[in-house]
Amino acid sequence: MPDRPRRQVTFRLTLLRLRRSPAAWAAAAAFPGFILFLWIKESYGTALRSFLFLLPHTFLFLSQDMVGDEVREGRLENVLFLENGFKGYLFGKNAVLVLTGAVYGLGLFIPLWVIGLVTHRSGWGDLPGLITALLAGVYYVMLGGLLSHYLKGGSNVLVLIVAQAAVFIGLLFSATQKGGFLDLFTSGHFSDFAAKLEFLAFAAVIPNVIVAGRLQSYALWIVGLTALVLFIQWMKIRRLELKRP
Repeated sequence: MPDRPRRQVTFRLTLLRLRRSPAAWAAAAAFPGFILFLWIKESYGTALRSFLFLLPHTFLFLSQDMVGDEVREGRLENVLFLENGFKGYLFGKNAVLVLTGAVYGLGLFIPLWVIGLVTHRSGWGDLPGLITALLAGVYYVMLGGLLSHYLKGGSNVLVLIVAQAAVFIGLLFSATQKGGFLDLFTSGHFSDFAAKLEFLAFAAVIPNVIVAGRLQSYALWIVGLTALVLFIQWMKIRRLELKRP
């Protein structure tokens, strides 16, 4: 199959799968509702900051079961994927999910930001936060795609959320220690190499933290992680062979 029709097949099949995902629909509906709730109950600033921090998680939910079940259940044994075409399809899903997440995120951010701009409650300084939020979202898509090679159903998303909860609880425990990691994290300045490594490990599990103003300088770390995970995912797909009965 020529490249252009193959890309069209990838785009349409991936969007069809998203439309049939209850989790994707639930997340897409709940997110703007939650931001609106914060705006009404708290303030515009709280709503905007929360939006930027949580936006990457919408990408994470898009990555639910990106690869696993399609391979295990024989869905790729189709004439559309002759001559190892299924490999290009699986890898191409990354681009479709990133594009979908970006369009969704920008569709919510632009009216929210413009309203704030008109009312002098937001400004151009919010755009770096949007960029870093999108970078974290791209990382989630790549990481979710890699994990879905090993985990069934939506377990790739669940595992990440559980890991994030565990890391967050550990961060709260450090709050009892004066000068502990939480204090360094809040200030955005890490006193030694070990503390910086600890933060990099933290950001690898919860990349949303780079949205904060003091931590946006670590965006390149997320870019590097994204490239690494994408490379591992590509190597995994290259070696993938469909098991035929």
